[in-house]
Amino acid sequence: MMRHVLVTGGTGFIGRRLVSHLCGLHLSVLCLAGPAGTDDAAVLAEQQRRGAQIIRVDLDAAPITTETPPAHVDTIFHLAANTDTDATDAAVRVNDLGTARLLDWLGESARGSRLMFTSTVAVSDPLGVRARPADEAEVCHPRTAYGRTKLDAERLIRDRAAAAGYTSTILRLPTVYGAGQKPGGLFDRLVGATARGAWLARVDWPGRTSVVYVDDVVRLLVDLSTMEAAADQTFCVAPDEVSTVADVARAIGTATGHPVSPIHFPAAAWRAARWAAKSPLVARLTPARAQLALWRFGLIVGDGFFQSGAKLEAVYGRPLRPLAAGLREMVDELARRRPAATDAGVDDPFVDVRVRPI
Repeated sequence: MMRHVLVTGGTGFIGRRLVSHLCGLHLSVLCLAGPAGTDDAAVLAEQQRRGAQIIRVDLDAAPITTETPPAHVDTIFHLAANTDTDATDAAVRVNDLGTARLLDWLGESARGSRLMFTSTVAVSDPLGVRARPADEAEVCHPRTAYGRTKLDAERLIRDRAAAAGYTSTILRLPTVYGAGQKPGGLFDRLVGATARGAWLARVDWPGRTSVVYVDDVVRLLVDLSTMEAAADQTFCVAPDEVSTVADVARAIGTATGHPVSPIHFPAAAWRAARWAAKSPLVARLTPARAQLALWRFGLIVGDGFFQSGAKLEAVYGRPLRPLAAGLREMVDELARRRPAATDAGVDDPFVDVRVRPI
């Protein structure tokens, strides 16, 4: 019997790879796209060519009445989200309110299905210095509207599961990297900074951070969607290795042929910076317009995006790629696609990065 799957956010960084993988498995794939002009038309056309069915559903509209839901889906991959931490509070409400609208629209179609939801480490980024990585038992106090709305979506999914008759698996993702990643994010900025030899890549940032390769996320989503042990579970996603932001910058520089010459600061300076970035007192005294900058500073001097993948490893059993291995794959992919992208005049976010095999 053919397995029917539904994907939201299928034109995004993770979503387009997920849809390609699902189509390669010869499943019946239904992709929810936004109103005309809001999604990448070329990506949608390629997905249709590969056999996916495209249906336009606006998760910002309440209620969704433009399309009839499918009769049944076996798996729902809910990736659609506004991940822009600069966005207004109203703009990111698609993360939680859009999730509610999706479940309302699906109704009985979701009964008996598994809902795979991509959440974020940003749900568990508290004030105060934390000596250990975050885990699933963390008491969550997110500091951004993005983190708050994703946490609310987690709660909504869990609260509705029993009545709606579906099981769920929630993945709290750290920074996801790979060719074509989110422009303007920390990883993307470090790629550009290493290429220019800029100070951002050279400073010996002490903040520990978790990063995961995009194809590992796709593999997790697909594999866990059929694992009984993953039903109604929340997992923090992180590889075994522990990396600081400076480690990530140096690894990027090595992989892209731009070795980093580090700038070191005294340990006392970093302790003071970490305290300032995570202090509730400093947060209260910081103007609203500067709160986001303070939060970002805390990510690179503290451990805001550092989490433990121990629970996932115990259930899943397959290791995630170490950073160096993921970067090798990213560099190889960039090298393969560069000639075609250049000939087509495509604006690649890594077009200025000189790559070499490592």
